[in-house]
Amino acid sequence: MRWPIHPTPILGESLLSWLCRISEAYGLSTTDLISIHLGHQEEIKQLNLCPSEESIMQIAQKTGQDFCVVKNMTLSGLFPWVADNQNLIDHDFDLYINQFPVLFTGGIHSFTPSPWSPWIYKDPLKRVCPRCMQENPRITYLGWKLPFLLTCHKHKCLLKPAHTHNDSFFFITDQMKEINLPDYVIEMDQLTWQAVFTGEVNLPYRKINSGVWFRMLRRIIQELSIAPNKYKKNQRDILKKIWDKANLPIRAKIHKWSPFEYFDYSTQCSFLIASAAAINLLSNEKINGSGKYSHLFIKPKHKEVYEGKKEHNSMKKVLREIQRDLELARSDNQVAVDLFLSMLFGKYDDDKIIAFYKKSFRMNKIPEKHMSHIDIAITFCRA
Repeated sequence: MRWPIHPTPILGESLLSWLCRISEAYGLSTTDLISIHLGHQEEIKQLNLCPSEESIMQIAQKTGQDFCVVKNMTLSGLFPWVADNQNLIDHDFDLYINQFPVLFTGGIHSFTPSPWSPWIYKDPLKRVCPRCMQENPRITYLGWKLPFLLTCHKHKCLLKPAHTHNDSFFFITDQMKEINLPDYVIEMDQLTWQAVFTGEVNLPYRKINSGVWFRMLRRIIQELSIAPNKYKKNQRDILKKIWDKANLPIRAKIHKWSPFEYFDYSTQCSFLIASAAAINLLSNEKINGSGKYSHLFIKPKHKEVYEGKKEHNSMKKVLREIQRDLELARSDNQVAVDLFLSMLFGKYDDDKIIAFYKKSFRMNKIPEKHMSHIDIAITFCRA
């Protein structure tokens, strides 16, 4: 039986927020709406995280909404953009962090308790936009619940911690005065909101998909959180410029490293502001990033036109480079992934070519554990 009354979901609204509005139309609590009309008791807090496929299907049928529309109102609906696993748990920390280096080259390896998930620890954040609450106190947005944003997409003001009950009845707990955030923080947040709403991000000179954006942002945060004594002097100088730009102490005064997801909210805010400062300095070429993907933030430089062939044995050179990469790929899963994707040359949907290259990799003794990382990368590129 369909629900005859169901308010239209707002773009970016969380599933629990929408269900609260529906339940109010019938004079029911959200818990009663779920237990009575869905035929089973879904844990309330799971509705914004990773509800069962059965629950999503039933809600879609009762409201006449498409299955994907309902699922995209949950954090699992952001897969594969935000996370590698649809169940949002037990991710490979090194793979996620090291996939898109920006400020510095090389892998960053840190001990991380398992299971670990990017952008979420235990429960989602409880934050609201004070101005949105004045306009409509019953609507909350999915992006408010993860610590990759500081501001409201609509009013561009700071999101504030709040007490909530089933995504309704809000009481703002943060009594501090409104903070005038630098423009570069709001600019970074607008890019992140693009990633949440549209699945892609329009950088000043390029367009990238949301998955690349979230992984680059998380990588920058990781680069900023490592102890300065782990870096060379020129790298420490870059870090100092970033934290000075953000007007914050280096590493936000943390004394012991832990994943960004485990920081308190105030510390997370500091690292997001510093990340925005880093992106601003990169974009204005005030610092030089040595990471492979730092160029995405910079205006493309003019390239000289090739004027003709040069005498050299190009085939032997290519074969030597491939052999060198294969040797590295046997011990480094990231090299294996990069090599495999470069050989595909954008043909991520061609199963025959993928199968052929996988066979070739196995013949060249690439470990099976690296192949699983390659499968994740192919799934991500296809999305």
